[in-house]
Amino acid sequence: MSTFSTTSECCNVTLWKIIGYSIILLTMFNNVPQIVKIIKSKSVDGLLQSMFVLNMAINVNRSLYFYHAELNISLYGESILIVAQNVIIILLMWKYDPTITLTSKILICLVFTCYPLFFLYFPGIPDSIWKFLISSSCLLI
Repeated sequence: MSTFSTTSECCNVTLWKIIGYSIILLTMFNNVPQIVKIIKSKSVDGLLQSMFVLNMAINVNRSLYFYHAELNISLYGESILIVAQNVIIILLMWKYDPTITLTSKILICLVFTCYPLFFLYFPGIPDSIWKFLISSSCLLI
């Protein structure tokens, strides 16, 4: 039979988990207005593909690092959702902006497919590389 603990440590952990999952839930709607605007107007005028690619790189780095550190998804789930939203926006940009070259599209696909797979499935990556990965996100901002 388990007992319910009301210690301050338990309450603290619960509060932080609620905050973490709430942030993830709210992040689901982060870029929705932008996505809706693009779809309605069928235009991406004024948007830079590089901005969304850079934002995606930062959040991929964060997700990979926190996953590697075996942290709870409530600490980095918003990064995964931001990546997903950026993918949607980039795909819409490719659809509505004829100036984006096929070479650019292929390069972005290759980088954001191979790069995470390398870090997820290549065993023995030294901690120094992982630390560089997360610190490089600061440089990208």
